[in-house]
Amino acid sequence: MAKEITTISPEGLEVANCYLQFGNIRAVCDYMDVPENQVVELLNKRDVKKYIDDFQKSDSPQFKGKSDK
Repeated sequence: MAKEITTISPEGLEVANCYLQFGNIRAVCDYMDVPENQVVELLNKRDVKKYIDDFQKSDSPQFKGKSDK
């Protein structure tokens, strides 16, 4: 079965990766020095949500033994 390709903006990718690293919006805002409303707006985009969900469902060692927050 072919994998689906997700297209994501560079800004969305950066926010998504920071969110995956830090695990919460406040930490992303502080690290990136971006207002919370902009981070939330990017995290609520369908492509960003899919990217995060796909990464968390993968076999990535970062998520072994962790539950959703």
